[in-house]
Parts: sequence; structure tokens; C-alpha cells
Amino acid sequence: MTLAYILYFVSLGAAFFVSYIYVTYSMKTTNISLITNLFVASMMHVAIYSFAIFVWFLQALQLNEVQFSSGLELAFWLFVVSEIALLTTMIYKYRKEEVITGTRTILQFIKRNSTKAYNGIKNIPKT
Repeated sequence: MTLAYILYFVSLGAAFFVSYIYVTYSMKTTNISLITNLFVASMMHVAIYSFAIFVWFLQALQLNEVQFSSGLELAFWLFVVSEIALLTTMIYKYRKEEVITGTRTILQFIKRNSTKAYNGIKNIPKT
């Protein structure tokens, strides 16, 4: 069972690196936008994770249901963490200035509209 966990981790880690290498390669060699590349990389990520979970299903369900469910939970959280890591790494690497200015714009919009909403709520007559 230890070998199964090791292969499970290796395949899940390989999914991240395949997606990362795909995005960096396609950003250097093509003129496709970052969003499109991230979408394709995310779909590759999902496909590799689905294959790993299917193999885990075939192997672990024969032995014990608890190991099967813990493996599924582990895969889900590793997928979430690796997908967030992939997205933030790629956005930081290729769109750093745009993200910073976009974040500033969003924060200014929130500040401006939240004060308008607060003043509007404050001016509502009490019944």
C-alpha cells in the first residue's frame, strides 16, 4: 500500500509540472493569451488527476473503503492547492503589473461603492 501512495503522490505532482511546463512553453513560443493557456493547462491538470483517481479507485477500493475515501479526500485537496499554486505562479510570472493595477482598481471600486452604500443605508428613514 505504501507503493500505491508513493505512485499516487508522484502522479499528482507530475500533473502540476506538466501543466506548468505547458504554460511556460506555450507562452514563449505562441501568441496565445495567458487565460487560454491557463484554461488548457487546467484541463490537462483535471485529466491527469482524473486518471490518477481512477487508478486509485481500482486499486484502493479492493483493499479498504477507508483508504479509498481518504485517498479521494487527499486528491481533492492536493488538486485545489496545486491548481491555486499553478494559477498564482503563472499570473505572477506573466501578468504581474496587470494584476497589481487590477487589484488596485478593484480595491478603489470597493472603497468608493461601499462608502456610497453605507451612506445610503445610513440615510434610510427608520420606521
